[in-house]
Amino acid sequence: MSIRAEKKGNLGIWIFFILSPFLTVLYSIKHYKRSFAKNIIWAFTIFYGYTFVIFNDEMDSMRYKEWFLKNVTDNLTFSQFLGTLFSVDNFSTGISIDIVEPILSYLVAQFTSDFRFLFAAYGLIVGFFYSRNIWYVLERIDFSSKKMLFPLLLCFAVIAPIWDLNGFRFCSATHIFLYGSLPFLFERDMKKLIFCLLSCLVHFSFVFPVIILIVYMILGNRFFIYYMIFIASMFVTSVNIEAVNEIVANNFPEVFQVRTSGYTNVERAKELKEDAASSNLNWYVKGHENVLKWLIIIFISVIFFRGKDFVRAHPNLLRLICFTLLLYGMSNVASLLPSGGRFLALSNLYAIVFIIFYVEIGPKETVLNKLIPLAVPMLWLFIIVRFRMSLDTFGVSTILGNPIVIMFFQGDTALINLIK
Repeated sequence: MSIRAEKKGNLGIWIFFILSPFLTVLYSIKHYKRSFAKNIIWAFTIFYGYTFVIFNDEMDSMRYKEWFLKNVTDNLTFSQFLGTLFSVDNFSTGISIDIVEPILSYLVAQFTSDFRFLFAAYGLIVGFFYSRNIWYVLERIDFSSKKMLFPLLLCFAVIAPIWDLNGFRFCSATHIFLYGSLPFLFERDMKKLIFCLLSCLVHFSFVFPVIILIVYMILGNRFFIYYMIFIASMFVTSVNIEAVNEIVANNFPEVFQVRTSGYTNVERAKELKEDAASSNLNWYVKGHENVLKWLIIIFISVIFFRGKDFVRAHPNLLRLICFTLLLYGMSNVASLLPSGGRFLALSNLYAIVFIIFYVEIGPKETVLNKLIPLAVPMLWLFIIVRFRMSLDTFGVSTILGNPIVIMFFQGDTALINLIK
């Protein structure tokens, strides 16, 4: 296709997007090799953010909305606002040391009192890094020869999907960290490593994977040791939270101590266990993440015992699996702390990417290639449950609306309400 024809086609696609964003996304997925495809996903994430449905008052997004409206009414000068960012006294009212979200909220509040624009700004950030991470993998695999890659790629796409926008800080930090680290691990490209550090400004807890990345860079590739850590972490059943509190108190500034209290609070840990035990969620909602976790354990173990020589002969795969195993092992331990289990999603992203790349460039006839088709039903269970979760925050206008129509309407109905 000529450059002129390509530009003309791209213009047509954007006109199509203005008329129907959702249908344009479906078209772009089918034509994922076209230059416009990843930018359509990015634009749709912005549109989704604007149409995001807050379906109950306990969601993180409700707190983001309330804080945004407080910024509108307070009308602070920028210097006054900056004085609140690191105020320990204000933590109890919800102010965070994760500076990206509050700064973004403040800046948007200077131009509009409509919170939907704030969520569109969230989509702008999440959508960019999400789409780039998806296409980083897409551009390095070939579906035509290995159809089994499709469910694996779908798993990768829904582990931390755009509908995790409700937890904007952790979701965006996840994709920012991945965006910075994947090129380093797979291609030894260090230009984007700065994004790993920037992820800490979005969610302070990403100091944790940054430290693990630094440890990996110091220790290097220790495939056997990291695999042993990974396996051993499965048998860790408890963490001494009081000891963690003491380490934090002795080694971190006061503002970090306040923010980490949510992860190291004994009473909070008990509450979360009680909530989990009394939850009335369906078994597949409770268990779908464990299904993926155990599939990953099996896949990686098969590769370790049957394909480790091949991995060691390919430095890109070796770097990726070594960091993945170290991160996964530490995340398993962290999952025993309140809210620490969120890092398992980040670990799952790296693990699935490794498995995809191993299948793509690995030996043609392997135990893994025979195992994956048997695991497809469980992979689809995970995928379907994750798509079901999107129905809570996808509104009717997200699917049927367009950027012109939604400007004239407020309020929307979540898709799940049309099904129940």
